[in-house]
Amino acid sequence: MLQRTASQRAYQQAYYHFQQSLELFTQENRQDLVARFIIAQAEILQKLGEMDQLEALAKQALVLHKLYKDLVRQARDHGFLAETALSRSEWAVARQRVNIALQILELAEEALHEADPPNPHLESSLELAQRYHYGWYLFLLARAEKELGNLEAAIRHLEAARDHNHPQNDPPLYIRILRTLRGYYFEKGEYQLAFRTKQLRRLIEHQFGYRAFVGALRLQPQPQQAEVPFIPAQLDQQALMAQEIAASGRQQDVKRLVDRLSLPKDKLVVIHGPSGVGKSSILNAGLVPMLQDKLLGERTAVPILLDVYTDWQGALEKKLATALNNQPIVNSQQLPEDEGTGYGEPRMQEEDLGTRRRGGAGNSQSPIFNLQSSISNLQSSISNLQSPISDSQPFKSPVLQRLQRAIAANLVPVLVFDQFEEFFFVYDTVQARRPFYQFLRGCLNLPFVKVILALREDYLHYLLEFQRLTDLDIINNDILSKDIRYPLGDLSPDDTRVVIRSLTDKAQYYLPDDLIDALVDDLAGDLGEVRPIELQVVGAEIQAEGIATLAEYRQKGPKEKLVQRSLETVVKDCGPENEDLARIILFLLTNENGTRPLKTQDDLEADLVDLGMTHEIDNLDLVLEVLVGSGLVFQIPELPSDRYQLVHDYLVNFIRQEQESDIGRLAAELEKEREQRRLSEARLEQVEQEKRTLAEANRRARKRIWVGSAFLGVSVLTAMLIGISAVQVHRNAESQLKLAQEGTRLEQAGANVLRQFQLEPAEKVTALISAVQIGQRLKSLTVDNLPLERYPATSPLMTLQVILDTLQVQAEGNGKPVQTGKTSFATNQKIITSLVFSPDGQRLATAGKDGTVQISSLSGQPLQQLVTERGAITSLNFSPDGQRLATTGQDGAIQIWSQSGQRIAQFKLPDAIITSLSFSADGKLLVTVNGSGKVELWDWSWQEPEHPQKLREIKHDLASRISSVSVSNDRQRFVTIALNGTVRFWDVLGGRQLDHFDSYQSQPRQVSLSPSGEHVATVGFNGTVRLWNLVGRQVAQFGGKQSKITTVSVSPDGKRLAIAQGNGSIQLQPIRSLDELLTQSCTWLKDYFRTYPEAEEACLSK
Repeated sequence: MLQRTASQRAYQQAYYHFQQSLELFTQENRQDLVARFIIAQAEILQKLGEMDQLEALAKQALVLHKLYKDLVRQARDHGFLAETALSRSEWAVARQRVNIALQILELAEEALHEADPPNPHLESSLELAQRYHYGWYLFLLARAEKELGNLEAAIRHLEAARDHNHPQNDPPLYIRILRTLRGYYFEKGEYQLAFRTKQLRRLIEHQFGYRAFVGALRLQPQPQQAEVPFIPAQLDQQALMAQEIAASGRQQDVKRLVDRLSLPKDKLVVIHGPSGVGKSSILNAGLVPMLQDKLLGERTAVPILLDVYTDWQGALEKKLATALNNQPIVNSQQLPEDEGTGYGEPRMQEEDLGTRRRGGAGNSQSPIFNLQSSISNLQSSISNLQSPISDSQPFKSPVLQRLQRAIAANLVPVLVFDQFEEFFFVYDTVQARRPFYQFLRGCLNLPFVKVILALREDYLHYLLEFQRLTDLDIINNDILSKDIRYPLGDLSPDDTRVVIRSLTDKAQYYLPDDLIDALVDDLAGDLGEVRPIELQVVGAEIQAEGIATLAEYRQKGPKEKLVQRSLETVVKDCGPENEDLARIILFLLTNENGTRPLKTQDDLEADLVDLGMTHEIDNLDLVLEVLVGSGLVFQIPELPSDRYQLVHDYLVNFIRQEQESDIGRLAAELEKEREQRRLSEARLEQVEQEKRTLAEANRRARKRIWVGSAFLGVSVLTAMLIGISAVQVHRNAESQLKLAQEGTRLEQAGANVLRQFQLEPAEKVTALISAVQIGQRLKSLTVDNLPLERYPATSPLMTLQVILDTLQVQAEGNGKPVQTGKTSFATNQKIITSLVFSPDGQRLATAGKDGTVQISSLSGQPLQQLVTERGAITSLNFSPDGQRLATTGQDGAIQIWSQSGQRIAQFKLPDAIITSLSFSADGKLLVTVNGSGKVELWDWSWQEPEHPQKLREIKHDLASRISSVSVSNDRQRFVTIALNGTVRFWDVLGGRQLDHFDSYQSQPRQVSLSPSGEHVATVGFNGTVRLWNLVGRQVAQFGGKQSKITTVSVSPDGKRLAIAQGNGSIQLQPIRSLDELLTQSCTWLKDYFRTYPEAEEACLSK
């Protein structure tokens, strides 16, 4: 390949010489030679950008080529004229010229087929045109169509050009195609395709020496460019591979590994190192290409690389078949008949071995290039693994048979398992992993077979299971021996300088020594070592900004600032409508103390739900792909799901400082809640609850005592005036005062027991007995059917419920479930945004963020599935007869569904997005809350749902934005909850506030009023469900132990709660009365009473 920095001078010299030749041909009256070589001169003018001269020359050439009936060159002439038309913004002319060129090529194809005798000159000309020029025509056509307003057509042409061309044929053209296609994808809103195209372009630029640093992409072997006229091949395959090894900074490592594999004693090599150190790059760009067809002793190496393990046997068999098919000596041998694979897999037929054929574009690719490009075809179904095989049983595998065949053909198969930690995530049980262990043991016992395992060093201990379950005498049963392991560390400063020189020289991007020294010192930092992936990311930003001197680096650097600026570019790659989401995700991957937490995608989705951004979750996959692909975020394979982590600590402060204030506020609140859970999980939550309960008890006690004392004085005075017995009145007043004082003592006692239980959980029996005793005292102060709001104390109920639920969780963990009436089941929805009981209480409707509605029985059996196709659903409700369902989503539309799942109506209210809606029991009143917290009442009819009549808007303090609403069955009142945690009761007729209380919950998600009107359930920001009576006294609490509760509904009979968990499951939790709590507590204590009968007195009154 010519030096690009000197290309202009070379082109000018070439133009001069061609001009001399054409003038000579003209003087000699050899117009046939002029017609033949004038195209070359036109190509030079095209490279120089001399469009005026190119147009004149192309018109001259077109006359000559028509004269000599050279169809292929006529097409080229029209292509040149199309390019000059594009330079003058003559889009229609350019499109016409390109279409003419393509039509001429079709005529040439027809002429070739009809030629008799065959025309070899036309055949070779057409082959060259298809190989080198067809993609160029499509590229020109796409640009013209785009400027004419046909974006879809332009994208189709560019995709065809990309698929038709091979980058090695014309790298600059291929890169231009990808750059333009990326821009068109982005303009269309196809951000994922745009990003992937950008990554592919960068990789190809690096492979062909147009880019020094590849960023976070994995290095790949550099393919040779195809031979083109007038440019001889200058580098052999080994030289090209050596450049890629240098780029990874691992020349000595590759040499040492090759030396190891050359020794008969080294059957197994375990390469390990931290994430980002370059394990995959050294294999893909260094070791595997260097091993290709290399002699190890007297045998030829055949490397087989695998990094996808969903069907490891099928993938290995296909890759090995392809590799062996490229070895002539193996092709001449016959595959021996096998006796079956032992795993129900059909033996690969002989004709399956031939995956490469002569002819076509495939011949231009190296064998390893073919292996890499075939990865996409290796996603077959997971093998039907049967029962584990003992070491005494022979392990049968078609892969082992092919390996034996390779050995017989004087080959050394080298099986390379990259990112081997992925294997343990795909097969998460010992039984599922055992077949691979048996296979690996079989490989090690075969002569001349080498195995390489590459994995993160924090997963090395997984290999001990392999050693424990399998006889590994061949490696002395020591898989982690230092003779087997090969550690990869970071680069030294000196090695880093060599790598930078190698990369920049190849890309002709020359950096002065003082700039390189400053960059290396910056990257090495206090540790004195450089992480290869960081070198690539920072180097890519230096090249992108065109930094070429030390002064520019000092002005625009250091590395932290470079990465920070690249961060904004990455955010923009997510698309304008996803930029805020990308910034929030980066924010969520930081902590207030400057650390970088590890989070799964489910964690991030739950965080977004907590921030009220449910509708953004659909784009989370795109944002994570961009952040990971750009090198800003690590994707760390884990079980049961991968985790994500910000790549550098120094990004934390920048990200947290740069985000908008509202993002910071919401994320700070989220972090505060999460930090509380980290400190002591439920203990801290219960201690805080006890403090709140005690404060509330003292407040109400003072009120009761004051009221009782006042009542005493007033009652005596009144009695004297009307002649009633003052003694009797005085007794009644004293009774009320004593009841208030006793209620206060019980409230405090219940809170104290709860606090003690949390501080000393080992004393659970003592705590439960004390709670029962307090509960019995409370029962003695109440009468049957006393409304909950008139209970003199409620903390005893709360204490009993919390202790019982905690004991139940512990018992279930020990395999001894306690019967408390709680049940659960899973839905098909990943995140549930709303749920509601049917009026008869026998069904549950759940709404998902994916826009689906599932109706289930209380046992979890799916009864009906609805697909709204309107995005995430924010709220839903049944009609009074339970035959219809109303849903509303992020688009603000309300849809009405029949019992059979048919949509029967759809309409929009004037106020955009409806976040919560609730119907009265008679179905005649609709109350809605919109995205800004405005509450409106509507006259509603299920018979004519599309024409609601607005009754009134509720006036309230908009600073405390309302997020959820629930209407009472009697249609007399409704309840709301605001983002500051305040629960308010409102009068439907007058729109007046009747009462309120504080739920002590930050950013609550939902409020649900029981149809019986006795309970109010609230769902907090931290996933805690609290149950209140109507005067604001908490009687029960659920979740809050790192739970991800998203929504709740109270059953029509008021006896149970339906609670939606963050994993899409539903928990049916009974709302237990004081009697039920006491009964269950005493049942739990029965075993204890057998040992300590004196303690049974606490339950005797039961």
